[in-house]
Amino acid sequence: MTSLNERCLIETKPTASSHGSRSLYSIHRSLQIALRLKLDQDEDERMVVLGHAISIMRRVTPQANDLQVPDRKYWPAFAKASPHVFSMCLAFKAAHPAILGTEELAKLFYDTGFHYWERWSAVPRNGITLLLTAEGILDQLGHDKPRLRSDISCMVSCLLDLVGAGYMDVIQSEARTEALRRREELVRMRKEVMLDASPQSEELPRAMRNVNLATGKGSVEEILYYNGVNDLGLSYLQVNQFAEAESLFEECYAKYRAWGDVDEIPFEYGKYFHNISFVRMYQGRYDEALSWAEKSLACKVKADKTSSTPRYLWFQYNMANIMVQAGRLAEALDLHLTILRNRETICGSRSEHVLQSLYTIGAIYHHLGKLDQAE
Repeated sequence: MTSLNERCLIETKPTASSHGSRSLYSIHRSLQIALRLKLDQDEDERMVVLGHAISIMRRVTPQANDLQVPDRKYWPAFAKASPHVFSMCLAFKAAHPAILGTEELAKLFYDTGFHYWERWSAVPRNGITLLLTAEGILDQLGHDKPRLRSDISCMVSCLLDLVGAGYMDVIQSEARTEALRRREELVRMRKEVMLDASPQSEELPRAMRNVNLATGKGSVEEILYYNGVNDLGLSYLQVNQFAEAESLFEECYAKYRAWGDVDEIPFEYGKYFHNISFVRMYQGRYDEALSWAEKSLACKVKADKTSSTPRYLWFQYNMANIMVQAGRLAEALDLHLTILRNRETICGSRSEHVLQSLYTIGAIYHHLGKLDQAE
């Protein structure tokens, strides 16, 4: 330890805890790599260490919401754990010979990948890496696990939607095509394997309960199925199949009204209001589109208890874009400038969300003939 300390490969810091005075060790990345390479030479020992690592990270990493609904109360814990789980994922992928993963590890990677989506991460690539690694572990183990597989695929598709201009090694159109393929398969899987095969007996929280005529009970499977239907509508929007998308959104809306009112399930209603505003925009019904967009913002605040989230700013960004399409450029510019300032504060000045806003504002200045500002 003394030798490592002298060579600055570790740093020892005293720290106080409920168990008394302890030492905290910060290990240089080159030493981490050296230790992992050494572990690769002893596969039995490596599996023991992997088990310890999974156990430690599982204790501090929250589980993803069963209904795939963002829950802000877990974000501080996720924010602390996610970088470590991602580092663990990279170590797992780099191991040579390859490590046989476990279902528990796949679930840990899924939970963390879900967090990248629910926080509307500016680095979707990290979340995609975690989720695809989890999917690969299930393939490796030969496990069907339809629920976990469908949850993973759902989140991969959502994060593929976030791939933008900051990722020049990823062709955006290919990301959209892959998301559409996954969502079509997801809806089929959730209907055939989960919804139709489910006994429809699992009780839901009161705010998400649907009355089923056959049993008088709702099911998590039903809610997850309609999540998939909603997301498939988003992919249809991206390939200009507006009628198909509208039909799917209206199908979801009918279910939401059966489950509860807007005060009970604002997240679900917010999705519908946001998505249908795009359909109305493409139909040229701009006043209706902006009215739905306003309602979606109110639902986001109701669901999250705040407007200071990247996802709220995304809803607001899209409303400003509808204003652009409606020809209300000056009003749209004012809103986009506000969004830019808030994105710099909430997301960080170097985030892709800020890059997106900068480009959009430049385009509006160009349309207004203010070329110096645009440049």
